[in-house]
Amino acid sequence: CYGLDGTLFCERCRMNVLTGADVKPTLCTQCKIGYVPVDGRCLSNYSALAALAGCSDPRGNGLCGACSSGFMLFYGSCYSVDGPLAQAICAAEDQIYVNGRVLCKRCAQPDHYPLNGVCIGQSSDGTGGHTCSGGSCTACSTKQTADGTPEFFLFYGGCYDITYPIGKSICSAVADGACTACASSDSSSVITITADGQSSKCLACWDDTVGGVANCGGCSLASDGPAKAVCTRCSDSTEPGEDGACPRALPPATPEGCAVQGCQACSKDSATTCDACFEPLIMKEDKTKCFGSCLALGPGYYNASGTCAPCAENCLSCVDGTSCSRCADGYYLEVSGSDSSTGACRPCAAGCSTCNDGSSTGCTMCLLGYYIAAERRGQPGQCVKCDSNGGGYMGVQHCIVCRSTVGDGGAKNVVCQKCEDGYLKETDQGKTVCEAPPLTCTVELCALCVADDPNRCEHCTAGAYLCPRTATCTKDCASCGGSMYPDEDLGECQPCDIANCRVCATGLKCESCAENAVPISPDVYHTACMGCSDTGGMDGWVGLAGCTTCELTDKGGGSVNCLDPGYYRRGGLGGGAIAAIVIVVLLVLAVAGFLVWWFVFRRGGRPKRGAKYTSLMRGESYDYRQSLI
Repeated sequence: CYGLDGTLFCERCRMNVLTGADVKPTLCTQCKIGYVPVDGRCLSNYSALAALAGCSDPRGNGLCGACSSGFMLFYGSCYSVDGPLAQAICAAEDQIYVNGRVLCKRCAQPDHYPLNGVCIGQSSDGTGGHTCSGGSCTACSTKQTADGTPEFFLFYGGCYDITYPIGKSICSAVADGACTACASSDSSSVITITADGQSSKCLACWDDTVGGVANCGGCSLASDGPAKAVCTRCSDSTEPGEDGACPRALPPATPEGCAVQGCQACSKDSATTCDACFEPLIMKEDKTKCFGSCLALGPGYYNASGTCAPCAENCLSCVDGTSCSRCADGYYLEVSGSDSSTGACRPCAAGCSTCNDGSSTGCTMCLLGYYIAAERRGQPGQCVKCDSNGGGYMGVQHCIVCRSTVGDGGAKNVVCQKCEDGYLKETDQGKTVCEAPPLTCTVELCALCVADDPNRCEHCTAGAYLCPRTATCTKDCASCGGSMYPDEDLGECQPCDIANCRVCATGLKCESCAENAVPISPDVYHTACMGCSDTGGMDGWVGLAGCTTCELTDKGGGSVNCLDPGYYRRGGLGGGAIAAIVIVVLLVLAVAGFLVWWFVFRRGGRPKRGAKYTSLMRGESYDYRQSLI
């Protein structure tokens, strides 16, 4: 999926799922962990749009399990009902509102059909026993549940499974493939109607054939007849107007001129300051952002009546500003005499990452550079430095990362995982030791050279990175050649994943594009660089054939401005053309000056002795006879 529009952080994408006009061909249907697909693009779990879309990811697999009103579910992604993608899935007139969800009664693509209100494609066995064609169904499978009752029922052009949550929320009784009794509740948007001489039917509140109202979200039986319904609540949770009409439920829209996404009302004094976020969003403390969760700011924040506020110092999780439920590394949650938490974080002993209490032997995990000296595996103990002895354990000299083990017979051992720079981890009689390498490494900034080759480095010192091609060390990965960035975890310079990038910040963040390319992302770190000669274009911009230096215009799209000599700049001549014109003008003036000098001064010569002439400039005639005397 990488390199295609909207597929950053995408785990799985579909090409050409939708074919409608103005619809992008690439849709992400599954994102990487921590992201969810909304309108075919991957967004952070905690972003404002993900929260407004109601995209729930209970399994943590990068898929939407459900969407809020104003959004439609399709292939694991939530789509805005008024957007072009949703129209290519299910046209507006075929979208129905049932119990807080937007469902479809006829899919826009004829090879899809509505199952549980969601458009799915036909499989190898067709429509799974349902009678469907042209995007909708006319009859459902006769499959029965374990107790012998029909499993599927037909409801407004789609087949619904009564064992699924959406099916249960609509119907409570099925007969002959149809729902005969609605699942009634205060929030239900369906109603059971019994007309004279007819069997009971479960119908939607927005069905105007039963007295419903378009976009109605809740109704009750009319008092003047058993076959009529009266709308009591609109699909956007508002009450019907005086004329009984209801507005369509649409995604919340940030007011024009407001620069804060998810903001319901911006400040009158600033377009970047929000006074109120849409529900259920939470506002940042400085009023510059709206989030789906305070976790968007990282650990250590909580929801204080709609505003993200910091927890107490050294607290990672809290329900208010004073009571902590999880402390930062090196701190523990204090317990009172009644074994209940006081909500306060207290420091652990030196070297402890987590602990039960503040005593030296209460550590349960140690910081890097320490091992836990416990009597038995899994017990708390004291944290001791890797190169020191303690609690019956023998430390390893020159070791900086280690762990402790206890054998079945109670034998205690320290296993070194990383040695100091300049030392090599070896095994000596079953124990790990740090030995100095036999050869002196000649590579600058190298901690350990390749065995038997002191001119090639294997591990660089802290703060330096390995150039894989040359086996040398550098503090600036740009010197490795190509487009490389420092990988902190590997300690190596890795190639950039972004085409036309000159200097990378990370694999997916470009700090500076190549000289023959231009950044098309507005972020501080660019996520895309387009070549000046890329006539295929990217994100609405198009390069010019043969162009090597360019810039973007202020039009937000279209062709780039080429800065090469010979190209016309939009709105005027290019810099190269202007320079050429200036040079030609100067040459013409120089030649003209030379000719004036030649004819006026050089050709006239110096006058002979005794010669007489008068100035032509004064209008006097020249006496040629005088020159012969």
